[in-house]
Amino acid sequence: MSTVELRASMIVGHGSLSWLIVRDLAARLPFMVLPRWLESRTQPIAIDDVVTALVRALDLPLGASAWFDIPGPVALSGKQILEETARVMGLAHPRMLEVPFLSPRLSSQWVRFVTRADWSVAREVVVGLTEDLLAKDDHFWELIEHPRRLSFVEAARLALAAERGDKSAAGSWGIVERLRGLSQGPK
Repeated sequence: MSTVELRASMIVGHGSLSWLIVRDLAARLPFMVLPRWLESRTQPIAIDDVVTALVRALDLPLGASAWFDIPGPVALSGKQILEETARVMGLAHPRMLEVPFLSPRLSSQWVRFVTRADWSVAREVVVGLTEDLLAKDDHFWELIEHPRRLSFVEAARLALAAERGDKSAAGSWGIVERLRGLSQGPK
């Protein structure tokens, strides 16, 4: 029996840990200290496209087990992802100060403080971002006849819409989000 392994970098969608980190940073920090590793690029993929890939992989005729990258349509730096996320949220462009000596391990402590993401997993996500995380190719999308993938902005809008039914963030970060106009209480 053959198996298919699909590999994605950042999945943009409600329920994705990497999206939660980005969403919380963009929503909660009008001022950011940017470590050098946020220059690293990745190819974020919409959760809707990931679901399509998983479903269509079931019918993929393979002679042997195989792995495929499932990249999003565009490579973006961590800085660009944060800027675009803030823009989609209707927030002012975050003011960013580049600090080249801030290590991923030290940055993961900041992520622990600012986001709701499970820190033990988030730490590994941040530490893994020290260099570009780009797909070898996007051949899989051709194999399953799914050439058009959602853009980062489209995926971010869908992720934010999906969270609208969630409770507002609690505590001081909830206050920050409400002050910035991001109340996500039930509608």
